[in-house]
Amino acid sequence: MAAIVRQNTHHTPAYWWRGDRVMKPISVWGWLGGHDDQRPMGEFGQDAEVTPLLFLKDILGFLMTTENMHTHQLVYGCEWNDETGKTNGFRKFAIDGEVFLYLDLKRMEWISPMQLGFNIQQKCNNKTISLAYWKDYLENECIENLKKFLQLGESSLEKTVSPQVSLLQRNASSPVLCHVTDFYPSNVTITWMKNGQEHYKDVKAGKLLPNEDGTFQKTVALKTEPDEWRRNEFSCVVEHQSRTIRKTLTEKEIRTNDEPSAPVGVTVAVVSVGILLLITAVIGYLLYQKKRKTASDSGSDSSSQTAAQA
Repeated sequence: MAAIVRQNTHHTPAYWWRGDRVMKPISVWGWLGGHDDQRPMGEFGQDAEVTPLLFLKDILGFLMTTENMHTHQLVYGCEWNDETGKTNGFRKFAIDGEVFLYLDLKRMEWISPMQLGFNIQQKCNNKTISLAYWKDYLENECIENLKKFLQLGESSLEKTVSPQVSLLQRNASSPVLCHVTDFYPSNVTITWMKNGQEHYKDVKAGKLLPNEDGTFQKTVALKTEPDEWRRNEFSCVVEHQSRTIRKTLTEKEIRTNDEPSAPVGVTVAVVSVGILLLITAVIGYLLYQKKRKTASDSGSDSSSQTAAQA
């Protein structure tokens, strides 16, 4: 199953989903460079695009009587099942997230599910040329474009990049982070396990974040004491597409900012050697000074005897 959805006017980006129902932004018209029908609609289509917007004053006049901020939304697109060949088109308007007007292609008419949109519904249904345009566009042109997008962008849309998984910890008292990065698409499951069982106590998942190259990253933190994870087997399990990656929490596997400390025996030995060298240097200096003093005294005595004989 594939679908193309466009929001607002024909100048906005398009989005697509396939199978996993995850919307992915794509520059679809850029793919058609050098191909025919690069524009989704001509002047006639632009007129059909804005027709329902001309009647927004009927509903905005009512909404402006309140002090709240309101949002107007327009969504349209088409779906194609590549297995059954079944297609479907849709076009709808909403205010503050609630649909107030949508196009029923089977009945060839605009329908409003709320009383606020009844007047707009009647005016739009009087635009028979616009109705004919949207029926043709959603059932034919949109489907043709969707098939082109799939053909021209299949390699980009269907690419898969496996994640890189690391266990990080700032210091011994900080949570252990299972950091997963450089993966695409964005669907990923990250689970901390304790002795083979899913572990959710003191586990906090971070937000999914984009990388500069179009891949994604996500971090799930585990708060635990070093003694606890040394006595038990903790592991981070990452499931992405059809691949599963497991990282077991060990001193060797974890990356930390703390520098490894030297063993106590080595530290004592180094300190002892340092003290011994210092003592040796002091003794040597004292012996040197004593020797100089002895030599100086001998020289003075010799000088005195020579003077007396003279």
